[in-house]
Amino acid sequence: MLKYLLTIFILMTTVFAYAESCNYADCHTDITDLKKMHSPVKEGGCMDCHMIDDADIAKHEEDPEANKPFEFPVGEDENLCLMCHDPVEDMPVVHSPVGEGDCTTCHNPHGSDNEFMMPEATEAELCFYCHENDKMVKEYIHGPLAVGECTVCHSPHASGNPYQLKQPKEKLCLDCHTEKKGSMNVKFKHDPVLEDCTQCHDPHNSDYDMFLTSDLKDHCFDCHSDLGDMINSKEYKHAPVEYDGCSACHNVHGSENPFMLYEYFPETFYNDYEEGMYQLCFECHNVENIQNSTTDDGTGFRNGKENLHYFHVRLEGKGRSCKSCHEVHASSQPLHIRAKVPFGTGGWQLPINYTKTENGGSCVVGCHKPKTYDRENPIDYSK
Repeated sequence: MLKYLLTIFILMTTVFAYAESCNYADCHTDITDLKKMHSPVKEGGCMDCHMIDDADIAKHEEDPEANKPFEFPVGEDENLCLMCHDPVEDMPVVHSPVGEGDCTTCHNPHGSDNEFMMPEATEAELCFYCHENDKMVKEYIHGPLAVGECTVCHSPHASGNPYQLKQPKEKLCLDCHTEKKGSMNVKFKHDPVLEDCTQCHDPHNSDYDMFLTSDLKDHCFDCHSDLGDMINSKEYKHAPVEYDGCSACHNVHGSENPFMLYEYFPETFYNDYEEGMYQLCFECHNVENIQNSTTDDGTGFRNGKENLHYFHVRLEGKGRSCKSCHEVHASSQPLHIRAKVPFGTGGWQLPINYTKTENGGSCVVGCHKPKTYDRENPIDYSK
């Protein structure tokens, strides 16, 4: 027994001595000078990963380049790294090098001057060994990627989510964009916010502000194509739609107001007027249009001094909303006058035939007899 223990002691002493010489001999300074050394290397445990006997040690010392007889202490089909590190292959989405047991694709087994013993200074540089670098070439680059930190969003080894994301898409973005969490709790939510932010935003880079996948003024029409076709076919486009895009009026993530509007606007066409009911419109338009029954120049829609906006909006029992007469996106008639208005529950589209004149205009609609208004020479309807 004593002889057996002595043999083990001599063998271990030889191995430890050699391990120490591996780390500190002049020929291995490329390893010992690294800033981030693998723990076994740093502790002189070369034989934790390399197997070699005394005879091979002597041969290696005589001619290191010709004699590299090292063997791993595991079988050919086993992953040496898993002797110490926990396996991750049982997760649904596994990074290809991990699944193939090729850890050294991304990590130097001895050490590196970089974090995680990577051969490159940033994660992004390393990732582009294999992945095409089409993710840092556009004008706007997502912050984590801009500083080369892919693993802010992606697990480098394995994950339970597609693309090795650390969390499901609908939750991951909110880890950083905490100010958008309120969009998840508002009454009217944009579906992509609940489903997948990348329906609208490129998570890596974009040529458009806010990492949109297309230009802001056309972006919404990628999904709302029918609305886009309608707007593009009309001669008269509402200025916010034409110059600023949908986000001029709509909060694209969500809102407490119908239609995800920034300010309140009723869903119905006919309403008993209350203060602030059409606040959205008066973010741009003059609220005096509906404040006084008579006006000299507050609105072009007047018969003499009679304010016809006031008359329509404040009609007792059946006040018209702005959209009863005006198309909010685009129209085929001047002043964004609608061609038709939904009326009742039977599906009838009430026509509005409007003709603009030098000092006013005329309407031929289904809700009243033909009417004409003139700012300079008012029409007398009292007769």
